[in-house]
Amino acid sequence: MSHSTAQQTAMRDASLVSAAAMLAGGPIEDMASIKAGNNNAVYRLTTGNGNRFALKHYPATASDPRDRLGTEYTAVELMHGGGVDEVPAPRGKDENDRIALYEWVDGTPVETPDTADIDAAADFMARLWSISNKGAGDHIAAASEACPSGAEVVRQIEARLARLRADCASEADLLGLLADALAPALKAAEARARTAYQSMGINFDKPLARDLQTMSPSDFGFHNAIKRKDGRLTFVDFEYFGWDDPAKLVSDFRLHPGMALSPDLADRFLIAAAETFSGDHPAFTARIHAVEPLYALRWACIVLNVFLDEPWSRRLAAGETRNRETVKRQQFEKAEAFIARAVAA
Repeated sequence: MSHSTAQQTAMRDASLVSAAAMLAGGPIEDMASIKAGNNNAVYRLTTGNGNRFALKHYPATASDPRDRLGTEYTAVELMHGGGVDEVPAPRGKDENDRIALYEWVDGTPVETPDTADIDAAADFMARLWSISNKGAGDHIAAASEACPSGAEVVRQIEARLARLRADCASEADLLGLLADALAPALKAAEARARTAYQSMGINFDKPLARDLQTMSPSDFGFHNAIKRKDGRLTFVDFEYFGWDDPAKLVSDFRLHPGMALSPDLADRFLIAAAETFSGDHPAFTARIHAVEPLYALRWACIVLNVFLDEPWSRRLAAGETRNRETVKRQQFEKAEAFIARAVAA
């Protein structure tokens, strides 16, 4: 680290400590970096009287104009106010310094989820659905990249495909995968989903009514969970929280590459989701089976983001140390697996 960069980092940290002390109501004894990245940074704060907090800093980025601080803090306030205690309690925010304080949660990552973890995630999802039905979230916007209709899933996939084709013209293997595997799989999956939706009496092109949508973390999974010493799970990271089709929440959870759930655990979650949503969503399980291949193809596009320079730069800022070509090969194989899953559905 250069002298000027080190000086800038020290000045930033001093500013954060000063702002955090105002929120914590007293001097900060220690500030330890827990997570550093391009989108945010998380610190463990200890005050002079021994209280601990999680400090989250949301720096402004030219490539992402979303109000991540406001979205997350509002979401956590809403959930706590609605009796959803599986999230860290909010302790204060400073919009000028782009920071927020939350309850510090002692625990460990959920590296190998079991049935109890699946049930805990399903319970959290059910609580979100419950408060969604009570009108408490009328001031909440749509989730980031929400998919309120089947057609919107297709539109997002096509947009991602177009960007990959335009920005990766020299990647022959990638272009071959897109043309020979992903595009045909998309055409077939869309046709099957449209037919299934029609048989269920659901308009594939029409957004789901708001009273049938649920509030969603948008990036929901055990990669954003902390297991406390007593086994309870606390879910974190709600920067992209908002209203969405529960089919997206369920499909993304089942498919998320950061978890790689076994078929038994993925199906257990689906059964629990059906119990939660089927009363208001006729044929909910059938709709998941109809649209999940499209979400698998959407994930195929997402894991290929490493071929794009801007997402790769964000990955480096978040601490990526592996060779880019190595990561490309790994993500290429993941995309192939997602496409195969969509085709086999």
